[in-house]
Amino acid sequence: MSDDFVELETKRSQLSANIDIFADESLSPVVKTVRGKLNKSKIENKVLNEYISTTKKFLQGIFDDVLPQRRNAVYSRNGKMVDNGLHSVVLNQVV
Repeated sequence: MSDDFVELETKRSQLSANIDIFADESLSPVVKTVRGKLNKSKIENKVLNEYISTTKKFLQGIFDDVLPQRRNAVYSRNGKMVDNGLHSVVLNQVV
């Protein structure tokens, strides 16, 4: 599969080297639209990543308060601190 990708990438770069998208007047609006959407997508992706990071920190704080046993340090055989990860939690709740 990687050989196919390399071959396609080589063909793509050869074809794109022959095309000057800025010289063709009909492609100019398309290029502007694509670049605008790309910038908008990058901004939305950054905002989404910040939201996920903030939510993760918030939930981590809640779990540390509710389940204090998770805060205990776990060490490997070499003496390095290891993250003990998430454990299953069973809630007694009737739905």
